[in-house]
Amino acid sequence: MNRRKVVMITCEDRPWSNAELAKDIGLVPYLFHRKFGCDVSMITGPGVTYTYAELLPGLIIEYISDNTVETKVEYLEKTGSQIDLLMLYGVTYHNIVMTETIKRVNPDCMITCALDMNIDFADRIPFAENIFRSFFEKIDLMWQSDQIMTDFLNKKWFWKVECERNGYYSLIDQCSDQGYFPFEKRNNTILYVGRINNHIKAVHNLIEAFAMAISSINGWKLKIVGPEEDDFAAWKEKYFAEHPELVKYVEFTGSIEDRSILHNEYEMAKVYASASRFEGGCPNSTAEALCSGCAIVITQISAYVDIIGDDEAGLSSPIDDVHSFAQNLIFVCNNPELNAMSRKAYKRGMTYYNMEKIVEEIYGKLSSRGF
Repeated sequence: MNRRKVVMITCEDRPWSNAELAKDIGLVPYLFHRKFGCDVSMITGPGVTYTYAELLPGLIIEYISDNTVETKVEYLEKTGSQIDLLMLYGVTYHNIVMTETIKRVNPDCMITCALDMNIDFADRIPFAENIFRSFFEKIDLMWQSDQIMTDFLNKKWFWKVECERNGYYSLIDQCSDQGYFPFEKRNNTILYVGRINNHIKAVHNLIEAFAMAISSINGWKLKIVGPEEDDFAAWKEKYFAEHPELVKYVEFTGSIEDRSILHNEYEMAKVYASASRFEGGCPNSTAEALCSGCAIVITQISAYVDIIGDDEAGLSSPIDDVHSFAQNLIFVCNNPELNAMSRKAYKRGMTYYNMEKIVEEIYGKLSSRGF
């Protein structure tokens, strides 16, 4: 029996990042290999050291000379006849060209696309124009990672969009369910993990909300994990110079590359908070927080209902409403039922964000379509 060949090709004029190997971009094809025996390659240009690759045994990192669309076309023209499934991420110019190329070289090759949409981006796409119509008609299976956005796209577009969430999978334990970490062993920590900027992630709003709440949540600290971007770094220097009393309550760790150490941060926190303005579905960090049993305080991004349900796993506030966000921090941190909310968050994570179950569902849908 021939092993099916699956290829995930970089979607823009850049290489895949190391972090993307540990997200759905890398995990979906990896689990096609691990669970279903497919031969899987991630195609990328030079410029990145993939330290996470050793945690993904069997996933091949295949290098091309650069990340231009011309080089990717050349790659597919040489190898496309051997590819059974081309996986794409996002609606980009490069991906539009890739679909045209692979269908010209190998009409039988199936194509998937994880859309990674938000409402603003979807409204800007002239989906009725021929170039987009042609692209979407060539996709065998496309999905969005939250239900609200999926429903929005299915009303707006002519093509069926599935809901397949950004799930969590431990590269250390090679499973999605690592068990519930006891609440009584956790610290009074509010955790944020991700890019640290103001224009999208609005980390400044998170810190300002924490500052408003701090007098009402005695004994709590805010821990922020990730790389700082320029717009935040300038704001941070000025803000903490003006509010030196907050320094001992807010910890910046920088990026944590070790997946075991990073997951321990989730398990030791009681609350996960994000004041983000835009997300393409559920952020991977929020999925890991749920699956680790963190109660969630979040802004009303498109996926917020998927994430917290009917407030059983946490609370939400309008985007950029710092006062409301602060009130939610106060309520959750002082909630005598926080233990129960933590367990409900874990249960919700295992129900909706178990990456193994999600990949099984994706594979099943493809199989029903002839893969």
